[in-house]
Amino acid sequence: MRPSWVSFFVFLFLLLGTYFTYQNWLENDSNLVYSENVAYSHTSKVITLSAPTGKRLVPVGAVLGVNDVNEVTYTFNVDVTEGNTLDVLAHNITFKNGNQTFTNVNDLLLFDYAIEMISESEALVSVSVSLRMPTSDFELSIIQGSSVSFQLLFNQEDSI
Repeated sequence: MRPSWVSFFVFLFLLLGTYFTYQNWLENDSNLVYSENVAYSHTSKVITLSAPTGKRLVPVGAVLGVNDVNEVTYTFNVDVTEGNTLDVLAHNITFKNGNQTFTNVNDLLLFDYAIEMISESEALVSVSVSLRMPTSDFELSIIQGSSVSFQLLFNQEDSI
C-alpha cells in the first residue's frame, strides 16, 4: 500500500511541476519578437524568425496551447546555375534580448532543409525552423523575450 502512495505523489509532483513550468512559459508572452524577412542578395538572406500571425513559437516537446506552433517554415525560389547543386546553411544565429546579444547558442535552433529542383535553373528551398527545448535556466532566459535572427547561405557547387 505504501509504495503506491509514494508513486502517486511522485506522479502528482511531476504533473504539477510540468503544469507550472508551462504556465510560466505562457506568462512570458513575448517569447520571440516577430518581423519580416530582409533579403541582402541572391546567395544569402538574413531572416528574423517569425511565426504565423497570432501564433507563438514554443520549443519542440512543449505542450501546445491554442495559439502555439513548434515549427516555422520559410520557402524560397533560388536561381541555380545549370549543372550545379545547391546547398543551404544557416549561420550567424543571434538571440537578442533587450540590450543583451547572445551569439554562441546555435544549438537552440533546429533547422530542416528541403531542396526541390523545379527546373534545371531554379530550386524551391523550404527551411523549417524550430526551437530546441532549453535544458537549463540560462538557455530558458535566452529564449524568453528574445528576437532571433539568422543568415541563410545558398551555396552552389559543380555537380561534376
